[in-house]
Amino acid sequence: MRRVDERHASRFSKQLWFDEVADAFGFSRLRAEWNGLHRCSRQSPFLSWDWLYPWWRRLSPESALRVFTLRDSAGHLRGLLPLCERRLGLTGARRWGFLGDTDVGSDGLDLVCLPEERSEFAARFADLLVENVARFDVLELLDLPSDTPLIAALRARFPERRAWVEEIPRYRCPRLDLQGSWDEFLQGFGRADNLKRRRRWFERQEGFAIERAEQPAALRGALETFFDLHAQRWQADGGSQGIDRSAVRAFHRDAVALFAESGLAHVHTLRLGTRALASLYGLTWDGRFYFYQSGFDPAFSRLSAGLVLMGETVAHSFQRGLVAYEFLRGEERYKFDWANAETRTVGLSIVPKRLAGVTQRALQMAIARLKGSARSMLGDERWQSLQRWRRLGVRRLRTFQGRWRGD
Repeated sequence: MRRVDERHASRFSKQLWFDEVADAFGFSRLRAEWNGLHRCSRQSPFLSWDWLYPWWRRLSPESALRVFTLRDSAGHLRGLLPLCERRLGLTGARRWGFLGDTDVGSDGLDLVCLPEERSEFAARFADLLVENVARFDVLELLDLPSDTPLIAALRARFPERRAWVEEIPRYRCPRLDLQGSWDEFLQGFGRADNLKRRRRWFERQEGFAIERAEQPAALRGALETFFDLHAQRWQADGGSQGIDRSAVRAFHRDAVALFAESGLAHVHTLRLGTRALASLYGLTWDGRFYFYQSGFDPAFSRLSAGLVLMGETVAHSFQRGLVAYEFLRGEERYKFDWANAETRTVGLSIVPKRLAGVTQRALQMAIARLKGSARSMLGDERWQSLQRWRRLGVRRLRTFQGRWRGD
């Protein structure tokens, strides 16, 4: 597919044209220019080729690529919309959604372009999706920034007579804006006394160390330690919902290796002697530290090793002159203990009023009603207990399947 968009000519004195990348070879060749554009976009690290290519390869290889690019007449990449197509369950409906929108917590998915071109390019990509409406039954864009112009552009082009359009709240994403110094921050931090006391205790112990892995060789071992501690931390709750099987771990190994080439991946480990007690995995991007996940040894939970380690990474972020520490999605209390701001993500669902879309929408609404009724009948406590048992069962099944396949 190639279409010239002459509406840009007056502004840029060059024509811009759309193309579609739909094969693995074309996707793999995009890395350098995709990442070059992304570095200038000031957008989420989860829009990087280094994140989305491993996701597709490891977690959704059956998905058909629908990566739309916008180039100028010189062939330079100016914008892209990284989508893929999956078939949905019983109905077989064709769902278009973002690459990276399942399994790995990719906050801030969006079109990729320079900040000053975002509104105009949102309109252009929205027009492109209207032109391709016959190719999908559901357009589901999850975890968009709440302020992206893509939402308004799509709403304007899919009126009620043509499609059901629904904007769905997704996640609160706490953030600590790094103003002043670490010492100044501690003066207003409600858990400062506990943090200092726990830190002093560790410093008196023989063999205490906090290691920071950033080079590829060191990261490989540190990431395996992180996987182990993360699994231990969630074992009593039926297993992790985020890193729950071998394919997800393989994705993270690939993504961390790619980010490590630019020194952007970090795994911090707190140890007493040879024993790792806590681990924290994150990324640095555009002057921000993104706390992705952590883990700790439950046998030592009373020592608050996780608190001490997070304090170390926040202090290090102040020292490096970063502008923010991003806690990403989730309303866990400890995140808001640290945070002084937040962003929000939303989902946008567009279902054209055709038979396949109507059928899929009716099925989704029926499932949602059943879940709501079950939760009301059981109550929150029993519902959460049921979810833990469900996660444990899924985890055991996936472990069995992995062993059967020889993973």
